[in-house]
Amino acid sequence: MIEIVIDGQKCYVEKGITILEAAKTMGIRIPTKCYHPGLSPSGSCRLCSVEIKEMGRHRIVMSCMFPIENPGLEVITFNERIKKLRSFIVEMLLLRSPDDPSLKALAREYGIEDQPSHNSYTRENKCILCGLCISACEASGSAALSFINRGHEREVATPFDEPSLTCTGCGACAEICPVNFIEMEDKDGVRFIWGKIFALAKCRICGKYFATFEQLAAATGNDEPELLCMRCKQLEEARIIGHGITTG
Repeated sequence: MIEIVIDGQKCYVEKGITILEAAKTMGIRIPTKCYHPGLSPSGSCRLCSVEIKEMGRHRIVMSCMFPIENPGLEVITFNERIKKLRSFIVEMLLLRSPDDPSLKALAREYGIEDQPSHNSYTRENKCILCGLCISACEASGSAALSFINRGHEREVATPFDEPSLTCTGCGACAEICPVNFIEMEDKDGVRFIWGKIFALAKCRICGKYFATFEQLAAATGNDEPELLCMRCKQLEEARIIGHGITTG
């Protein structure tokens, strides 16, 4: 364990964890827009920036990507310098996604009064380029999304803006998007996402649609997977165990 100081409080943390993780264990909130505990951090949004003092030197770092390696590290999660930096970042994010409730809440928190009202931005402009959807897609094994173009034309898209051959319609990208940019619609047993149409599998017990057939095949390696939603599968396994039945 390593002794550090966060906002004037001494604490002991495991070597190698990030400042963001350490702050969470102490109940200290640091805002993020591109972080998810199940994915590798990217530091795209920079909202989690904090000030550190290490070996007498002060500097700004991204807390989601800074591992704690040495004792004596001092961390300041909020001061006037950090407030100005985060306020600027929130303003930039609002220009891309002015109607997002979470960004509006951050704007109020940081005293940003001149928030953009509803504007002429197109659907494409509402993406904040956090990269979470790309990371989630890679983690699922599909890798159907990526950043394309540069500068102000940068965006998230499928290859050549065509329906991806590797997309399984799992919807992880839409679920993880922090500003609800990615459009996914489930209707009458069909899912629409990224220009593709997927038939949804119906659970043989509860009758609810719960996943695409492509998603189930990719997850199980079986082209004809068992049609059980997670809840019914757990109940079925519990019933089998309760009856003392073994499966192999």
